[in-house]
Amino acid sequence: MTTGSGRRTRSCFAHLLGGIAIIALLILSTGNASAADGELVWAKRAGGTSGDRCYGISSFSDGSSVVTGSIIGTAVFGAGEANETTLISAGSIDIFSARYNANGTLDWAKRAGGTGQDYGTGISTLSDGSSVVTGYFNGTAVFGAGEPDETTLVSAGSCDIFVARYNANGTLAWATRAGGTDTDQGYGISAFPNGTSVVTGRFKGTAVFGVGEPNETTLVAAGYYDYDILIARYNSDGTLDWATRASGTQEEGLGISSFPDGTSVVTGWFADTVVFGAGELNETTLVSAGAGDIFVARYNTDGTLDWATRVGGAYHDLGRGISTFADGTSVVTGDFRDTAVFGAGEPNETTLVAIKSDIFIAKYNSDGTLAWAKRAGGKGWDQGWSISAFFDGTSVVTGPFRGLVIFGAGELNETTLVSAGSMDIFIVKYNADGTLAWATRAGGTKWDHGWDISSFPDGTSVVTGYIEGTAVFGSGEPNETTLISAGYDDIFVAKYGGPSTPTPWPAVVVGTVASKRTPTPTPTPTRTPWPTVAVGTVGSKRTSTPTPSPTPTQTRTPTPRPTSPPYKTPTPTQAKGKVGLR
Repeated sequence: MTTGSGRRTRSCFAHLLGGIAIIALLILSTGNASAADGELVWAKRAGGTSGDRCYGISSFSDGSSVVTGSIIGTAVFGAGEANETTLISAGSIDIFSARYNANGTLDWAKRAGGTGQDYGTGISTLSDGSSVVTGYFNGTAVFGAGEPDETTLVSAGSCDIFVARYNANGTLAWATRAGGTDTDQGYGISAFPNGTSVVTGRFKGTAVFGVGEPNETTLVAAGYYDYDILIARYNSDGTLDWATRASGTQEEGLGISSFPDGTSVVTGWFADTVVFGAGELNETTLVSAGAGDIFVARYNTDGTLDWATRVGGAYHDLGRGISTFADGTSVVTGDFRDTAVFGAGEPNETTLVAIKSDIFIAKYNSDGTLAWAKRAGGKGWDQGWSISAFFDGTSVVTGPFRGLVIFGAGELNETTLVSAGSMDIFIVKYNADGTLAWATRAGGTKWDHGWDISSFPDGTSVVTGYIEGTAVFGSGEPNETTLISAGYDDIFVAKYGGPSTPTPWPAVVVGTVASKRTPTPTPTPTRTPWPTVAVGTVGSKRTSTPTPSPTPTQTRTPTPRPTSPPYKTPTPTQAKGKVGLR
């Protein structure tokens, strides 16, 4: 791992109930003893001779993690291990979900899909060991084939959203769909302690959620040719609680994250004008300053808008990943071009200037005002794709970079990373005040992409994405690992060390934060008390994802935004955002 001075910030995991015994933390630090904070613990690959990619990851507090993404043809998970599993896609592209143990060995791997193009784009964990997944599918898709709860979903149009829940052993609990005759895609998902979950993404035309259920909801996009943002909440049994939209000229929800009190925050991008909470008390209209701006919005438990804010400048700016803290604050990552203004007109207004396409990391207070904003980058295309928060205010970020990139410019731990090839993976940790803790890289001479990241209570983290060719993780460290893809792109999952002495979980003050748009100047709303959290889940995370292209082939361009699935676009761009209580 590369760092400016070797100073480390000690952290635990965000969103888990305070007051749990410190002994639990020691038990949970499995797999971290041999690696320092920010150094590689282990790295694994999975895949076959075609293109296989991982788009989402979420962690359990016992050190295990679950991932989701897409496979083409035959893909091998856990090669040479006791639970080695070979998955074969039924069509051109299928969904996979897999669980890895704390030491990186495979627990199980499952596939879902049909003859069309199907993608798993976001995943989030629950305390009982189960997980919820979202994404999109085309035509007919089978989930849990051969199991008691096998479910066949049929899309109403070219592409529909799916939400599925898997039990701790990988068997299907339930699967449901939403959509209409056009293209509808789920990009991010985040779970609540009570088993409910929220999803974000985009839809076009008319989309129906919860078909035939008591809360069936039809959303209609503002323009026939334009995409609108969707936010939907599902009950623990897969039935719809509510669904809402934000509409304008063109927009997408890319990342979502939840608070224990049932509220959630969403990020993404929009062009021209977008309306959040239409017809509600806190209805908010945002107007972009340029080609596309970033939005961050908070929703109440019932799906009504709390607040919405924007960030951006004259070019195209994207919010991809978001993660939450127990005090109601949140951190966002993404990328911007030229100049972007954060918190316009607020006390902490910050203007960031990109060299080309640069990474941003920003923290928002519970009322939607800006706490701070930072940038990192160089002369290439550098993008923040996912972020995951620790309880003490620190956070870890991942994404792709090209060429030379500087993190924490002018700070004590300023770090310069240089890619070995066309595109490399970065993993960085930020302190609570936005200063850099450490930064490291992984990759090889071709195209390697960090897509999603999730954190554990002991301060460790897991990252996923894809590699092409040969990729080195933890270069020069005790656990240095070289992965070689079997084909075009392969999946990677890697774990990074945390502090040697994890910070104890503090007592959590129960009480929610008021909306910045509340009528009273000093509101004191009551927050829903945190339920008891079983040691074994780490909330949810966030996710981000993209838009599929007609073919599974990837277009190599000067930017790390290939047209292959699931890159989404405002102009071919994509999303990711980590999502949830990761």
